[in-house]
Amino acid sequence: MRRPAALLIIAGVLLALLIAPSGAFSAHAQESLSIAGSVSVPANASQYVDVQVIDGSSGAVFRYQQLDATHSFAFAGIPLTATEVRLFLRLPERRFRLDSAASSLSVRIPKAASGADPAWLHLTAAVEEVSSAAPEGLPQGGSVLTAVTTVVGLAVVALGRHRLLSLLQLPNLKVPKPRKLIMTSSR
Repeated sequence: MRRPAALLIIAGVLLALLIAPSGAFSAHAQESLSIAGSVSVPANASQYVDVQVIDGSSGAVFRYQQLDATHSFAFAGIPLTATEVRLFLRLPERRFRLDSAASSLSVRIPKAASGADPAWLHLTAAVEEVSSAAPEGLPQGGSVLTAVTTVVGLAVVALGRHRLLSLLQLPNLKVPKPRKLIMTSSR
């Protein structure tokens, strides 16, 4: 009779070991954040915007997502140590200019976001497209001084090319002719 009791105890311990981790994982899954939001950005600049979730203690990026055509984002299962959502802009400098005073590039995650409903965040990137025309006051081409210097340099090279080539020529080296030697042998 002892043998079946020992088997029941072993089976109970194994069952407890199998059930305990699933309970721990489900408790861990309840301790996470869900966040969603939108970004106000011009349509032609949205492809250069990434949304990042930042860790509060280390500053590391937990997750990131490129902004889609709807200009919205959603993250689920974010750890509780996440503190802010930040926009990362990869704007080409010659095409776009950021107005940092009118932009809100990062938002703190509210502590109430750990519930079932995701927190709704709104970020703004005030970006304006730079015109392709050059700004006034800057010369379109090179300066007059550069043009004059180039013309004078070309004239000096054209007139002095013969002299320059004669300075660079090396003297001709003549290879000595092989001589025939007659050797006598004495025996």
